[in-house]
Amino acid sequence: MNKKDISDELIVRNVQQGRTEYFSMIVERYRNRIYGIGMRFFYNHDDSADFTQEVFLRAYDRIHSYREIAPFRFWLAKLAYNLGINMKK
Repeated sequence: MNKKDISDELIVRNVQQGRTEYFSMIVERYRNRIYGIGMRFFYNHDDSADFTQEVFLRAYDRIHSYREIAPFRFWLAKLAYNLGINMKK
């Protein structure tokens, strides 16, 4: 099966079940989008790169709190926006 054919929800379920190697697929899919969110907050490459790394660290730590009520990409974007707001304070 092609990596692109695997749904976010299936990837997340695998990570939640301890198959942490699947988390790299999340990073691969969303790093540019999260970096773009960082650029909207910080207008700086280095700060946006640090922000992107921090978002994925927090997502990894909190992935067990994700419930399939809404698409994973919304959960991740919400986490990123909240972090961006907190980092700008």
